[in-house]
Amino acid sequence: MANGRSNTNEIGSAARTVFFISAVVMMSILIIVGIYLIQLQNDKEQPESSAYDIRKEFSELIADSSECLPVYEEMEIPEMTIEEAFSLYKENSSYYHECTVTSVGTDGTTHERIKRILRDGENYNIRTYNKNTLIETIKCDGEYILIINETTGKSNRIPLTKDLSPMELASMPSHENLLALLNEYNSADSEDLPALSKCTYSMIRARDMNLLNLIVTYRDTGITERYFYYLNYGIIYHCSSEASGSNAQPYSMSTTYFNQNISDFINEDSFLTE
Repeated sequence: MANGRSNTNEIGSAARTVFFISAVVMMSILIIVGIYLIQLQNDKEQPESSAYDIRKEFSELIADSSECLPVYEEMEIPEMTIEEAFSLYKENSSYYHECTVTSVGTDGTTHERIKRILRDGENYNIRTYNKNTLIETIKCDGEYILIINETTGKSNRIPLTKDLSPMELASMPSHENLLALLNEYNSADSEDLPALSKCTYSMIRARDMNLLNLIVTYRDTGITERYFYYLNYGIIYHCSSEASGSNAQPYSMSTTYFNQNISDFINEDSFLTE
């Protein structure tokens, strides 16, 4: 009987070892699929779910992530770090996106604006609303940027350059600018101190949502920014910033509606800058 129990224990131990290794491998594969290959899914039709359900679930994930460490934060990716995988990540290049942006002025006044972004490759149409009033339109046709003050009717047309982003002009987070900062931070060949003093990544998964939580801290100002990338849709779904040692959030952006099919939102004048 002793040998029987010993054999049973050995078999059980071996089974647990195989199960543990299998779980680690599966989680590693999920991370790679979530970042490295997620763009292959962007061309496929996403499962339908209401904007309300997505926002509700996303809000719960944000609350949970602030209280405990996400499951995959310390997970190693075979032959690729999560930083390397993220450097290959590309945003969705065609979508209609509505979001609410909240900023705090130097006098402590809070400003809330509605942003409606139509993107088709390098073409942008970004409209900014104060409640229901259109106050600014930014258009980009891939060569020029047209900025229209809808209150005064005045406009300004400027050439598009690699250092000028329509999204940044509209006070929206720019993935390209953020990626440049991260590449500088992760580069061992950088002679000067990088703009960032700290950078952390973590993965959050729930149902059909694959999220990357990215937190960066700026060296000179001490400001910390948190980004939530919705990997399934290829967008920055939510972001916020706060000063070091303070709970204040001088800036935040949160998605209220998103659609990868732009056919119902585009017209012949959408990106016209003439």
